[in-house]
Order: sequence, then C-alpha cells, then structure tokens
Amino acid sequence: MHSTLALTVAFLASTIFAAPTSRDVTTTVQFTNDQSGHNVNVNIPLNVGAVGVKGLLDNTALDVNDTYFATSFFLQANFQNVECDLTIGSTVITIDDRKTFAQIASQPVDLVNAVIYCHPLT
Repeated sequence: MHSTLALTVAFLASTIFAAPTSRDVTTTVQFTNDQSGHNVNVNIPLNVGAVGVKGLLDNTALDVNDTYFATSFFLQANFQNVECDLTIGSTVITIDDRKTFAQIASQPVDLVNAVIYCHPLT
C-alpha cells in the first residue's frame, strides 16, 4: 500500500512539474490594419516551424471574405528573447524583443499566403 501511494505521489509530482513542450510555449503577436482600424492578437507557438497566417486570422476581425489585410504587426506579450519572421512572398520582415513593431506596408497587404515563424533568440 505504501509503495503504491509513493509511486502515485511521484507520478503526480513529475506531471505537475514537467517542463512545457515547445507547443505549449507561445508568444502573442498583434496584426493591425490601420485603414480599417481592426487588429487581432494571435498566439503563435515557438519553435514549431512556419505557421500560415491565414489559419491564425480565420474568423477574426481581419478576415474579410478570406482576405487578411494588414499594415503592421508587433509583439504583444511573452516576447522576451523571441524573434518572429513574417514571410510574404520573397519579403521577410523580422521583429524581436528589441524591435517589437514593424510596418508591413503603408497600404494594407493581404496575408492570405504569408507565414510567420517565431522562435527563441540564440
């Protein structure tokens, strides 16, 4: 009985104090359309590779008939020692914990085919 109790306590302790997986660690990025006045905060997992912006912005204020127009993006939360690279075609725009804001363009750009990759700085 004592050994069962000890094993149960050990298992619960290891589960409670287990380090989070990379999919559990996220940073929050805000995409903004200055023309419409809409913005959306999205959580992006760290170190899981490029994530399609379309999937992040589906059914949000920036989703207008499957177009996702934005003029800027910035790190909103949980961004210490984090870098995010937004790729639109052949253009890569980078934000990090020291440069948290970037303008995408002066006129809204459709991010339907864009991807974003967020990862810890090394």
